[in-house]
Amino acid sequence: MSAPPPEEEGVVYITPLLKRLWPPSHDDQVTAAEIANAISHIFTNSLTPVQTGALLTALHFTGLDTKAEVLSKCSQAMRNASAQIDKKAIRDIIKRRGRKEGSYRGGLVSFLDFHDSLHCFSPLLSSSPDMADFLCDGIV
Repeated sequence: MSAPPPEEEGVVYITPLLKRLWPPSHDDQVTAAEIANAISHIFTNSLTPVQTGALLTALHFTGLDTKAEVLSKCSQAMRNASAQIDKKAIRDIIKRRGRKEGSYRGGLVSFLDFHDSLHCFSPLLSSSPDMADFLCDGIV
């Protein structure tokens, strides 16, 4: 058995979690919160590249990367790690420029762009009505 890696400043070791993830054990189930906590370390550069790869690989091969609760908790961890935007400062910059920015009200694409490119999504939409709702949410 090899010795544990030397401590590096700022590195978090998730070896116990990785051992519980792979091979999967029915005795010691890993929770979505534990996975999200490990994922959150990616955004602070606290995991080594090897640990990040091992975590993502284990999640994929166990199928945990597709579980709704895991996705929900991990997306929350990612949002918590994201940079905050100073909306007031952005509005002030736009106002100073004096340009009318149009009527775009959010979403990934405008309704017309979405309608024109809908044919690209037709195989996906026909196989998943929920995907159509997701893609259309907030566009109109």
